[in-house]
Amino acid sequence: MDVDVENMVKKVVETTRIEELRIIAEAVKSLADYMRGGFEDVNKRLLEIFEVLRDHSRILEEHSRAITRLVEEIGGLKVMIGSFTSRSGVSMEKMVLNLFRKTLLALKGIDLEKIEKKSFIDEGGVLLQPGQEVDVDVYMSDKQVYVVEVKSLFESEDVDWLIAKRKFLERVYGLRAVWLIVASTITDEAYRKALENRIEVVYGTLIPT
Repeated sequence: MDVDVENMVKKVVETTRIEELRIIAEAVKSLADYMRGGFEDVNKRLLEIFEVLRDHSRILEEHSRAITRLVEEIGGLKVMIGSFTSRSGVSMEKMVLNLFRKTLLALKGIDLEKIEKKSFIDEGGVLLQPGQEVDVDVYMSDKQVYVVEVKSLFESEDVDWLIAKRKFLERVYGLRAVWLIVASTITDEAYRKALENRIEVVYGTLIPT
């Protein structure tokens, strides 16, 4: 009996190849299943992160709107307070001046009706922000020019500000004048400092410090 060795070898080889391909196919399928499962887990995690970020974004947006409303309300309140303070300050100055109307006319020859407000630009930002105005009340007569600073209460730091303003206006604008404080109340420290710096004072009450 003749044995076809060649055919047997071919069958064994084919069988072996089929088995190898099966093993490879199973391995590829297992890898695909693993990767698909991994991708699903990753995708699920990404979705969870996206939901968290979306919630955070919504919360931040709500906070941003709340902060914007708060800033607008504070801004409106500052404008209201500033307007009230400004009006109150002007009214107080007028009241103080009226209290000393006769005194100023008798001692200094100053007619309140002829006091004018002058504005000077602080271009270099020496006293204020660059470009802001420095305001002073000026009385001019044939004999003398007065810069009148009016306040209900004058303290030491107010005199410091007055000295700085005088230096600025003299140096930058050449304003030469007699500087005069008119105050219903002044501390003795402020009073001494004013006199030491050639600033005249008209006051009602002197407070010891």
